[in-house]
Amino acid sequence: RLEDLASKLALLDDSHRKATEGDLTIADLAARTDRLEKDLDEEMETRRQAIDLANKNFTAQFEAMALERSQMDMTILTYNKNFVELTQDQRQLQAESQATA
Repeated sequence: RLEDLASKLALLDDSHRKATEGDLTIADLAARTDRLEKDLDEEMETRRQAIDLANKNFTAQFEAMALERSQMDMTILTYNKNFVELTQDQRQLQAESQATA
């Protein structure tokens, strides 16, 4: 699109040269300028929409990653809690078996 816009700008410059030579009227130049401005506005809107979509996707991915991290943290905490409980149970059973022996 940028190449297209660049070629249109070059065409506008060429048109300006011809207008100064008398081949084009001011109305022709105004019409071409209006078309070029419209094309530029459309391109800017397309880019803005693309950036907005990219930002939305990034935000969604970041939120999903934060949720996964939170879930992983909870899993690790549960694992650690269970490990401590099992270790305590094992020590208690060893103490009881030594007391009965």
